[in-house]
Amino acid sequence: MFTRAQSLLRHQVLGQEALYRAVEVIGELVELEVVSAPGLEPGTRLRVTKAAVSRMSVVEEAPAGGRRPAVSERDIAPARGVGHSRR
Repeated sequence: MFTRAQSLLRHQVLGQEALYRAVEVIGELVELEVVSAPGLEPGTRLRVTKAAVSRMSVVEEAPAGGRRPAVSERDIAPARGVGHSRR
């Protein structure tokens, strides 16, 4: 299940790396906040598909205040006919 905790997602393509923080799941979309990405200002919000997020790797961070990861494998794995709920 998706939570509002703060883990990072890494996207690597063409020798460049971008880091995003998952903020919210909205239907089949995931709202991300840019931490660092070539050509994008940190803090910029983007909405991408769950399929796109499923191709990113989750970067483990030390838990802050007992928080859980922002996105679980279940949230980002494409699943046909299965609804996702928000907490």
